[in-house]
Amino acid sequence: MQLLVEGNYLLERFQGKGGWTFVKFPKEIMPSSKAFGMMKVSGTLDNHSFEGKHLMPMGNGFIFLPVAKPIRTKIGKEEGDVVHVNLYQEEIPDQVPQELIDCLKDDPGKFELFEQLSEPEKKQWVEYIYSSDKIEDKSDRIIKLLEALGKN
Repeated sequence: MQLLVEGNYLLERFQGKGGWTFVKFPKEIMPSSKAFGMMKVSGTLDNHSFEGKHLMPMGNGFIFLPVAKPIRTKIGKEEGDVVHVNLYQEEIPDQVPQELIDCLKDDPGKFELFEQLSEPEKKQWVEYIYSSDKIEDKSDRIIKLLEALGKN
């Protein structure tokens, strides 16, 4: 995992009923090749670990990380408080992982059909499969890929 941010940041809150509490970062921390919502992050807020969160765009040159009430309660912080943040990028593979190749090869003819897809289509499938942390979701998505290839 790649370290994106380490430092002290202010907890802020969107105004209005139900407004989210968040930590704001300059959008420059985002690798240019990643679309908002596709990059998962993990890290710590004041020594409280979290995983699988998504950075969200603010539309003004900033992105933000929502900080839910259970986390704020655990760290004893609210809007206006400063938190120490360590933020890491969780990678979605940019090449077809060997485990996916093995699954495709286990089903006769599917690897060859997958290889006939365009590069953007392959990338879209890899991002779709590996954007979940749950093994069940990944397995279900691989099955969907195999079924889609079977229809061709």
